[in-house]
Amino acid sequence: MISRGHGRHIERVAPYYVLLFGREGTLHLEEEDQEFELNAGQTLLLLPHRLHRGTRDYGPNL
Repeated sequence: MISRGHGRHIERVAPYYVLLFGREGTLHLEEEDQEFELNAGQTLLLLPHRLHRGTRDYGPNL
């Protein structure tokens, strides 16, 4: 899934691993009570069956 460039990452509990790759900008999200800041060139692996959601709106370059 690729960002539409506006809004916020959805809140969900996925039954599978979620691999995120930062292409540009910064994505702010949390999984359960752990906060993450995903920047360009970084990857983040989210675990299955855990609540994750965006904590800030997307920037214009995300």
